[in-house]
Amino acid sequence: MNVKKHITLDCAASLKKAIADSYGNEIFALCYVDDDGYINKFDVRARGNEDSVLALYDLVETMKPMPDVLLHNHPPAKGKRKTKETIEQLLTPSDNDMYIASKFAEQGIGSYIVDNDVEHVYVIAEPTLNRKKIKLNSDNIIAQLQAGGTVALRLPYYETRDQQLNLVELIIRGFNEEKIVVAEAGTGVGKSFAYLLPAIHFALANEQRIIISTATITLQQQLFEKDIPLVSSALGKKIKTVLVKGRANYICRRRLNSTISERQLFEDKAEHAALDAIVAWAETTQTGSRSDLNFMPPASLWQRVCSESDTCMGLACTYREKCFVMSLRREASAANLLVVNHHLLFADIAARSQGAGYDVSVVLPPYR
Repeated sequence: MNVKKHITLDCAASLKKAIADSYGNEIFALCYVDDDGYINKFDVRARGNEDSVLALYDLVETMKPMPDVLLHNHPPAKGKRKTKETIEQLLTPSDNDMYIASKFAEQGIGSYIVDNDVEHVYVIAEPTLNRKKIKLNSDNIIAQLQAGGTVALRLPYYETRDQQLNLVELIIRGFNEEKIVVAEAGTGVGKSFAYLLPAIHFALANEQRIIISTATITLQQQLFEKDIPLVSSALGKKIKTVLVKGRANYICRRRLNSTISERQLFEDKAEHAALDAIVAWAETTQTGSRSDLNFMPPASLWQRVCSESDTCMGLACTYREKCFVMSLRREASAANLLVVNHHLLFADIAARSQGAGYDVSVVLPPYR
């Protein structure tokens, strides 16, 4: 990648000089990004040899303000000509580079590698930048719920409700003014659309993740399968939405395989039939969620085959590539909108308030 797309020319020249002053060895720099997304300031905090440099974990984690990007250089091998192939090989991150990048990416810090001439850059992870917030246009959004609006036209027998429009306006103020909004509205007012419209507009305009939490899985399903698709289609915009339930709602392939090997211990014939049905379903399901089954399995059987945090082997599991929970987490980390339930939300809040922090994935990916 051309360095001009990521670092200002003056800063690149200063970095090149800093590397030269270190006799061409590796340096470790904390970098800061301007409003246009370019590195325009840096602070060299460590110097190493031609093969390595200290990453200084503790220093980075206590810096105020936190750096936007961690940057180090890879010195060229002696005697090698600079070609496209040698540059690609030179800037390829090592396992240690990848580990450091993943560690700090959870805090929104990017990781770059440059050559000694600071002409090329390899971006391992982009920084998460706090951009200026784009405020919502109250009149435009409310108009979509009024007679003839894009949402109203998609609903037969639609009626404009003043209570709903007042609620929309209140929620928009909450987003724009960063206020907590507490509202109560009776059945039939249209609460879901009242918060979905501002939420989707805000998530897309500001590239932020928004959490919607419900009391029940049934309401989660309704939002995910019906309400959100209707609103997003009315807006003509796609928003990546993921439905997240507790891990016990998902089947564990390793535990299922273990249960199959122990089926001779089952005394209930109904469990044998249910297990056969689950095995066949596990080969075709896209989500692995119990709600996708076309029957309700015996509770004792589902407890044998569902995912559990206490027994999860994580990356050591031989089924990790096909793990439904890991797949869900990957999907959730890339989503603009997460539909969760209160149990998950408060488990996440509890973990964060007890020291996990607010910029890393815990029960849920980071959100604001």
